Amino acid sequence: MREEILGDSSVREEKMEEEEGGTVEDGGEDATRGTIHEHSFVEVMGVRKPKNPTQEDKNEKAKSKKGFDNFTNVRDVNQKIDDWNSNPFDSVLVKRGWKWKAQHTLLFGMLMFDENGCETDVQPYRSAFDRVVYSEGYAGRVGRNFFDHARGVSLLADYDMEAVPCNEGCAPSMLLGTKKLCMPLLELDEDVPLLVRMCGPRAEPTIVVASSSESSAIVALVCRRWVRSLTALGMSQRPPTPAKKGEWKGSSKWTEIVDPLNGQKFIAVPDPSAAEIKPFIDSLRLCPKYGLHNPLKNPERYLMYGDISARAAVALKQPEVSRFFATLIQRVSPKSFAQALTEVTVTQTFFENFSGDQVRFLARSFAVPGNHLGQQSTGLRWPYGPVTIITPFNFPLEIPVLQLMGALYMGNKPLLKVDSKVSIVMDQMLRLLHQCGLPLDDVDFINCDGSIMNKILLEAEPRMTLFTGSSRVAEKLALDLKGRVKLEDAGFDWKILGPDVKEVDYVAWVCDQDAYACSGQKCSAQSILFVHENWDSASLIPKLQTLAERRKLEDLTIGPVLTVTTERMLAHVKRLLQIPGAKLLFGGEPLENHSIPEIYGALKPTAVFVPLDELLKDLNFELVTTEIFGPFQIITNYRQDELAKVLDACERMHAHLTAAVVSNDIIFLQDVLGRSVNGTTYAGIRARTTGAPQNHWFGPAGDPRGAGIGTPEAIKLVWSCHREIIYDIGPVPNNWSLPACT
Repeated sequence: MREEILGDSSVREEKMEEEEGGTVEDGGEDATRGTIHEHSFVEVMGVRKPKNPTQEDKNEKAKSKKGFDNFTNVRDVNQKIDDWNSNPFDSVLVKRGWKWKAQHTLLFGMLMFDENGCETDVQPYRSAFDRVVYSEGYAGRVGRNFFDHARGVSLLADYDMEAVPCNEGCAPSMLLGTKKLCMPLLELDEDVPLLVRMCGPRAEPTIVVASSSESSAIVALVCRRWVRSLTALGMSQRPPTPAKKGEWKGSSKWTEIVDPLNGQKFIAVPDPSAAEIKPFIDSLRLCPKYGLHNPLKNPERYLMYGDISARAAVALKQPEVSRFFATLIQRVSPKSFAQALTEVTVTQTFFENFSGDQVRFLARSFAVPGNHLGQQSTGLRWPYGPVTIITPFNFPLEIPVLQLMGALYMGNKPLLKVDSKVSIVMDQMLRLLHQCGLPLDDVDFINCDGSIMNKILLEAEPRMTLFTGSSRVAEKLALDLKGRVKLEDAGFDWKILGPDVKEVDYVAWVCDQDAYACSGQKCSAQSILFVHENWDSASLIPKLQTLAERRKLEDLTIGPVLTVTTERMLAHVKRLLQIPGAKLLFGGEPLENHSIPEIYGALKPTAVFVPLDELLKDLNFELVTTEIFGPFQIITNYRQDELAKVLDACERMHAHLTAAVVSNDIIFLQDVLGRSVNGTTYAGIRARTTGAPQNHWFGPAGDPRGAGIGTPEAIKLVWSCHREIIYDIGPVPNNWSLPACT
């Protein structure tokens, strides 16, 4: 299924003027939309019309047209421009007003003309561009050295092209997060720079020269990404036939995703019908229960995945590539650049951790001597075979990559479903992994709604499903799939400040990060803070308020909440404030001066105080411990003799993901840690609830369905099962005789 970044949806399909290459009258800020070359879906706006050509110019133009039409493929074009040979990608040369179907993608050049339309100079693409624009309001930075650093890692393949002039002599503003940048891309002179962008859906790239100015013209080409779902070929028959290679496929219906920052529709996501999911079901059924590899079959694939991980680690360590992914994460799941880049860094380090021999070490077995010669029992880690992975929006790279690779390392064939609002990030990552050696038919990747995914699960019957998301959906899947699930569901995560008050500013900063970084949209976010009475004199709450009020939409340290509306969050605050003794500490108001659409949430960082005794009442406990996946937390305090009440509250919570005990008092730590259960618990004065890197287990405890992520133990627990093979090869004793019947 294909995802596609939308261009201008109001494109008019008018014919371009044949003789003038589709130019229109003088542009400027109020220039009307230009005409369109028929069937090309390429739009030209506000470009100055050149001087009327003489008959000699027309003859020269016709002559050049004939010469261009004689080019039959990209190689013929490349022969004309030998100075592009250093470019590792195919280049295409296009004359003004003529259309060329590109057989290859990615890197193109520009061609200059004088005032009479005659060719004057040819330059390579990378000497003129410093950035590539994907769509209106969406830019990804690609430095000039990117193509040298990432040879063979084609992040930008399979695009359409369009050339658009810039108004008032400068490149248009492009939105990166909420920061607008003016970036002159191609400047022929100060008056007529041209910007290349995409427009309208096309199944194959089409290149059209934009227009010319009074003194010269320029051809500016860039690629437009098509984002699709990946499934395997050869799976339409029943019984299904083995797939030979992967293929990116489209969909008959689309759902338009709304930009979380401005409300405009900016991504079209496939909305497949039940009739279109059969290839995915058949693909899972093709995979045997013993997997694509295991310790006794295709063991060379362990080494292959070690090599893939090494190449992916090198690619993600390139500044241009890591910044590309961080910016893309920001675009679809708005968070600060530091938070987005950390997600990329964790993913890159994970690949380093599982390079070389580390993948086969995951399948390490053990042997136990038997009762007689030739007998030995061997314990093996065995794959499940066909598996599915369902991941949320809040970490669009880290969670799906770490779980996907864990499944692949152990020999499984996964079908990956990422929240469609952010699945473009994983689409790009899959393409990079393919360049790093990932076989096309090892992973299926689908975009669809929840009901269609549920139908796939019920019909394909995967041997195991990893789900990361809400507790409600997790419980439904556990029933539908008869328990064949691993869950990393919601967490109402607690933090307890102990009796030893120290490093107040640091503790306050960590509390702010835990509660409000990524606008509180972390499954490990601090949901409730228990404050020991000794902290009352430390001005902790005023410090928390000051830190929370530093956050602003401009740098995305606070931003849209993608699963909870503003109205719902405010209603929750209002209900909490009806509890006796409850009070609003700070926040509790919508963000101001923004264009975040109403379907998303926009709330200032908020904290509500609820007295401990009121919190523990059955009437209030469910309300107080309702997880709000946004910038919101509960704060309460306790006396030294009330620690048992605090631990009782922690015991009654139904989700046990992360926790923090902020104290260096070893007796206090032992008491709290010994009477709690959360799967990832931080202890000490620097304890936090969030920020889990790749070097330790992250997952819930207290539930046999609990899933981990990131470490060898997590991968083996989630993505493999134990198999015991008992070898008994003899010899049979020479004096053996047939025993009596038993």
